Amino acid sequence: MGCLLVLAAAPPSIGSVRSPGQFLINGSAIFGNGTLFDGDVLATTGARSVVQFADGQAILGPASRARIFRDHTVLEQGSESLSALSQSVEAATLRIAPTAKQSIVQVEISAPNRVSVTARDGAAEVRNSSGMLVASMRSGMALAFEPQAANPSAVKIAGRLESSNGRFYATDCNTKVRYELRGAAVASHAGQIVEVTGTGIAGAAVATGVSQAVQVSIIQPDAASACPGGLDAGASAARGQEPTKLSISVLEGEGAINNIALRVSREAMVQVEDENHKPVSGAAVTFLLPDSGASGVFSNGARALTVMTDNAGSAIARGIVPNSVAGDVPIRVEARYKALSANATIHTQNALLAGAAGGAAGGAAGAGTVAGVAGGMSSGAIIAIAGGVAVAGTVGGLDAAGTFNSTSASTP
Repeated sequence: MGCLLVLAAAPPSIGSVRSPGQFLINGSAIFGNGTLFDGDVLATTGARSVVQFADGQAILGPASRARIFRDHTVLEQGSESLSALSQSVEAATLRIAPTAKQSIVQVEISAPNRVSVTARDGAAEVRNSSGMLVASMRSGMALAFEPQAANPSAVKIAGRLESSNGRFYATDCNTKVRYELRGAAVASHAGQIVEVTGTGIAGAAVATGVSQAVQVSIIQPDAASACPGGLDAGASAARGQEPTKLSISVLEGEGAINNIALRVSREAMVQVEDENHKPVSGAAVTFLLPDSGASGVFSNGARALTVMTDNAGSAIARGIVPNSVAGDVPIRVEARYKALSANATIHTQNALLAGAAGGAAGGAAGAGTVAGVAGGMSSGAIIAIAGGVAVAGTVGGLDAAGTFNSTSASTP
């Protein structure tokens, strides 16, 4: 009696992964290179891992974990940088996707129930679990989100109220998402910059380019605090003209000695200027620590940290914790504003300094420092809620009175 042997074809791989150190696929430790299949769980240890797809790549930061699928990744811990148009990143209840071929999107779970998103070199969009557009991000924008699971239809926005064909619309000055506003009190505020609280109307028909209709419960003029610096111009309007060149000056941290024994270090601080040596506010500044050897992590637990420059053009990398390896620690700095970019290096060193503070003293920053989204924005900095997602400001800074201010870093 014969027998029939059935061979099942192995599932096709969806990409490959490489790393200068160890990583785990489905709990198995791997060094160097590996192959990924649909649904695999990739976890990094002390070094980042690069996932190569057919049309781009994703970089998973140190101490991160994500489930990798053919068309998206589910970020469970840490940070991910995505530059693949066919891919998106799911984090908490959000789906983040690049919308241009050259776009690079940085996504980080920066705290429990907080997701920080930075759009670099191109635009991106953020949607909630219902598919509603929460934020339309232009290149250079950075936002922090706190998904509001208890009320996913809650909407809180700020923008200029406009009237067209008997209907009323407002584009949020931070997320750049357009809404139709409905309610008895809306008409009297036409032409004003307003702050609006309401509820999304499920299934309501809206015009092209409008995210959703909102039933307004509270509307009030709020030109000063809702949209500081104006609706679209941001801090660049105050400069009078757009920069044509960027440069980076190192203000703090050059030559600093990081104490391995006490695990303390000085803050790194830079200033971004234009071709006339005027400060550029609203620039995205990324600090990068070495992947291996003498290194450390930032306050977010990763080796990369992105913050936005304040009105003085300054950006600070706080809370650097050195690792146990002695040696030179070059901190690479990348600044981006719209289509412009600049690079610099801050030279520091890890050393075993018995009984010394290792240069921790003197690291305090002065007024005007950044409370950036990737570096841990305070809970009081929530400035918009859309589709049940609280959104923290694009550019955050503290004024002399200690008040948080936010402006848009987007391109008009």
